[in-house]
This record gives sequence, C-alpha cells and structure tokens, in this order.
Amino acid sequence: HLNEAEHIMRTFKSKGRKPAENEPNYELFHAYKNLLENSGMFDRHDLVRKHIIGMRNDMYEPFRAHTMLVDNIQDATQIQLLWLADHMKAGVRLIAAGCDDSCLFGLDGALGASAFTDLEELNDIPRITLTHNFRMAQAVAQAAEAVVKPLKGRLPKGDAVYDNQDGVVEITIGRSADHELELMVAAVQQALQAKPGQRIGIITRHDLLNRRVERALRRADIAFTSFARSIWESAGPLMVLDLLEVLLNRSNDSKLKNVLAGYGVPPQWVEAMFTRGLVADEWLKHGAPLPADIELDIPTGPLREIGLVQRRLLGYYRLMREAGPKEVFKAATYDLMQKMREDDRNDALHALDELLSLKGNLVQALDTIRDKPDPDPDARVIVAPVREVRNMQFDYVFLPFITVRNYPLPYKVLGTHERADRRLLYVAMTRARQRITLSHSGEASPFLADIAAFAQSHAA
Repeated sequence: HLNEAEHIMRTFKSKGRKPAENEPNYELFHAYKNLLENSGMFDRHDLVRKHIIGMRNDMYEPFRAHTMLVDNIQDATQIQLLWLADHMKAGVRLIAAGCDDSCLFGLDGALGASAFTDLEELNDIPRITLTHNFRMAQAVAQAAEAVVKPLKGRLPKGDAVYDNQDGVVEITIGRSADHELELMVAAVQQALQAKPGQRIGIITRHDLLNRRVERALRRADIAFTSFARSIWESAGPLMVLDLLEVLLNRSNDSKLKNVLAGYGVPPQWVEAMFTRGLVADEWLKHGAPLPADIELDIPTGPLREIGLVQRRLLGYYRLMREAGPKEVFKAATYDLMQKMREDDRNDALHALDELLSLKGNLVQALDTIRDKPDPDPDARVIVAPVREVRNMQFDYVFLPFITVRNYPLPYKVLGTHERADRRLLYVAMTRARQRITLSHSGEASPFLADIAAFAQSHAA
C-alpha cells in the first residue's frame, strides 16, 4: 500500500550511511533511487545529504544563523541530526525542544529518545525538563500517560504540576461501527449546543477511517473541516475516476492504460496496443477498435482476454444511455474492483460513494472532483488522521475506532509496531484540553485496558 511504501522509503533515505543491499526491502529503495536519478529529481533527504557533504568538503557554507531553535526534535532522523551537528561544529547555537512520547514518525526513521541522548553525548548539551502543564486537565494528561507508560527506554519526565486538576476521560462501546458513529455524532451535537464556543477534534488512525467519520457528519449536517489526504491520491480511487473518464469519453492514453490494467490486461500488452496505434480519445464512441495487425504482437490467449475487456467496456458505455450513467458506472466499478487488492478495493468503495453522492451530472462533477478545498484550522469541528494534529489543541476530543485492528495497525510488510502506535494514540489523546471520549465496536485495542485501569483508579 502507498502509505507502507512511503514508510519504507523514508526509513532508507533518512539514514546517515549508505544502505546495504542485504537489508529488507532494499529493492524498493533501489528502484525509487533510480527513478529519482533518471528523472533528474531530488527529495528532501538528498538535499540535506548534499549540503552535509558540501560543508565537509568546503563547497557549501553552513546555514547563516547564530541560533537554531528546533521543535519536535524527537522526530529528527540520522541524516537531520548529522546536519544539525555539523552546524554546531561551525559555531551555531542549538536549542532543541520535544517529547520522546510524541514521536510520530518512528516508521520513517525518526530517532525518538535517541535524538536527545545523541545530541547530549556528541555536543554536551544540557537537558532541561519542563514539568508544569498549563494546557491539559490532569485526568486527560494522566490517561494519555497510561498508554505510553509500558514502553521501555522513555526519557524521565519528573512529577508534573497541573493548573487544571479536573478533566473527563470516558470509553463508549457501540454495537457496530455504524452505531458507534451514531453515538459519536449525537455527542458532538450535544457538545456544540452545550458550549457554542468550544472546539472539537475527531481524530482517526488513518485516512480511510477519517472518511467514514466525514460521511456521518455530513448526514447529520454538522459543519466540519477535514485534514485527511485527498482520496484521489490513492491507487483504487484513481482507477475508479479513470474508469469514469473512459466511460464518458473524456479519456487520455494514461487513463485508458490504467483502466485496461485494472481489468487485468498485462502491462506489456497494454503498451503493445498503444505502440501499434491505439487512440484513447473517444475510443468507446468509435466502437473500441483495436489496432490493425495487433495479433502480430500479442499471442492468441492474451488477445482473447483483451477482447473480453474491450466488449465489457463497450457494453457499459452503450448501457449508460439506456439505464442511467450513475447506475451503470456503479456496476462497472464493482466489476473493476474484483481485480483489486483489498486495500485498494476499500479505498475504491469510498471513492465510488463520494462520486455517486455528488449533486448534478457526472460530467460536471469531474471538473471539480480533484480540487480538494484547503482545510480551515480555525473550524469548530476538525476531523483529521492523528499524524496531522500534533500542533493542534481542542477542548473536546473524540477518538473513534480504537480497535485491535487499528491500534496497533497491522501492515502487510512491516507488521505491527506497538511502540509507534502507542505514541500515536498518546499524541491523539494529548490534543484534548478538558475531555476525551474513546470508542470502539468489536474487539477493543489492548491499549484501552491501560486507559480503563487508569480511569478506574482515578474514579476510586
């Protein structure tokens, strides 16, 4: 999946040394590296590395600053820490602030607690621990602390002092995911009415869950802003959108290639058809013709399969004028989804739901569908994946879907990472100033047991 590939790539690129070829997933890193080199592009890690090498060889100057203030130092990677260390050697004063429990990017190469200790050992930087909590209620902060307390290697925090010694932490259980959302929506409505000025954050584990919350809020006519990644950046939704473009005769070569591949045509035969002269523009309108003499390039078996896909798409195109565009598009999308991986299929379902819920005809919708409005950070209700909220705060935070499937989240290749996911939940909980409601349906996350134990002791 795209998110998992990003974690793997960033971990490789964030290292302060050259990766070894026998490391897991090296092939993916090597392919990405070649892609950058062949296209003449750089990513942010390349720029930092180039600056370090240039400074050490007297080709580039250090950044001209007397003092650097670095926030969230726990998310520094090896290559970033080397860049900071070289500036300190050049006489720059460094002030670094952070909290190792708030490390959000452990799967991307972030050092966490090591960022603090490495700086102290390399440069003899003194550590100052801040213990006065001006922002959160005591119950909220201590419940969040219960989530990360089992982790080994945490930096000592000292005894905290709280201005606000109140706070509410509650856990609700739904009969189903839909019922859980109903309870949450009702609580949001009640909170908005009870305190019109308060800000509410609804924080999810990832973008897909974020979209489920968004739909529930729309049905209840609750105004909100979303910080989730655009759905049209994912493979499944992009294929659904390309299918719609093809069926509406608005396709180009790349979109038709994507749809043909989505229906199972091997990439080499797709390229062969376009090399032979297949034209995507109004392809279905002209009867979906295949290039002349295509049988010279494609064997009989694959050509027969291509013919089936060709007739299937042409059949959907002709039906759109008889049975209605949206109903036919829905059927074509379900057909396409049979060939998708599970992750892409889930995203594709959300994309289909979003397209079918748009007002007006599909042609008009296509002109605006990719334009995602900028989120409003001052909105009263904000819905966001946890990675987007670290610099936000809310009076009341809702944390839905705290299940064993989400905390810790099982990756296909990377497996589960309890340490990283405990910190993610900690960050989500510490966005609340006064109140948190955690909810789940089905099997609860094991992290909830620590929160429940705290809540019981606090009540006692």
